[in-house]
Amino acid sequence: MSAAAPPRVTFVVPCYNLAHLLGECVESILSQSFRDLDVIIMDDCSPDSTPAVAQMLAEKDPRVRHVRNEVNLRHLANYNKGIQLARGEYVCVISADDKLRRPYVVEKFVGLLDSRQEVAFVFCPVMKFRETGEFALYGSCGEVDQVFKGKEFLLRWLYHGNIVPAPAGLARKTAWQRAGLFPLDLPFAGDWYLWCAFALDGDVGYFAEPMVSYRDHELNMTKFFKERANLLMDDEFRVLWRMIVLAEGKGDAELVAGARQAVAANYAYRVVARAKDPEAIGLTLEEFQESLRQQHCPADLKSECEALVFTGLGDHFAASGDSPRAASFYSEALRRDRGDLRSVAKYALARGGKLGSMVRQAASAVRDGILGK
Repeated sequence: MSAAAPPRVTFVVPCYNLAHLLGECVESILSQSFRDLDVIIMDDCSPDSTPAVAQMLAEKDPRVRHVRNEVNLRHLANYNKGIQLARGEYVCVISADDKLRRPYVVEKFVGLLDSRQEVAFVFCPVMKFRETGEFALYGSCGEVDQVFKGKEFLLRWLYHGNIVPAPAGLARKTAWQRAGLFPLDLPFAGDWYLWCAFALDGDVGYFAEPMVSYRDHELNMTKFFKERANLLMDDEFRVLWRMIVLAEGKGDAELVAGARQAVAANYAYRVVARAKDPEAIGLTLEEFQESLRQQHCPADLKSECEALVFTGLGDHFAASGDSPRAASFYSEALRRDRGDLRSVAKYALARGGKLGSMVRQAASAVRDGILGK
């Protein structure tokens, strides 16, 4: 591979205090059946033996480059620097603690991207593993290989959460560039935002086989995130609010409506979670209202969010046997959405006291019986 002929694929491998796992990750890339690739080890001023391990790997295979930052950039800025340095037409960011699980994954990914120019990125599920072995599948969108229309993938999957495993996505470098790389103010959900932005830009390729391995251990970012779950929740809301703006920019009413519904549903989930358990990761009603104010939420969307939140609270208190509070919240929901016939019925049942509770229980029994058949 000469300087005049850049590789087709670049793997950006960020590494900080993961020297003991770096070799396994890089070797899984270098052993791929698709050979026209290179690897950039993005050493974020790691205090361990990363430089020595990276040098050994580079001496073994000229497709490996070691870039050591003079100062610690932190993870997102380090990712972005690696993507900017990438020479490949297609770029993957895979942490040094993860690895490719099958030797043909790059060949399959590139084959699809080459044959379908409308596809912005391609991915597959991952198998989570520990030293004791594999234990869980994550990121599955079904058992059939397919290409999703970007709009369909947003409405069906990404608006409801991040289904794309970070180390298992290969995107066109042009898609990375158009999306503006990782937003530095989204430290916990930047990859989710980018998959959404890519899906707005093109279609999404999916392979059902889990061809990438995701390591579960005490040093990985997931553990770091769980310790800061409230910050992660804040990032999730920022992603959804930005998807409304991006969808509006596309001028697609269905995508806008879907993003708005996703925001409202996430608020309802978080507020009800806190009502059920004061220790849960969620929002109080006051925090919910403050979040709407901070986002300068338009009046119609504010009503949509409040209606869903109040209906959710009404359901919670109805299930708890607190009919007066349930009726109060259903009433508040109806003030925001008078056309919601389900809230009208729920309000009437909550106002019906013991009789209403009996009717609700009977309806639930019938519903459960039907669904159980």
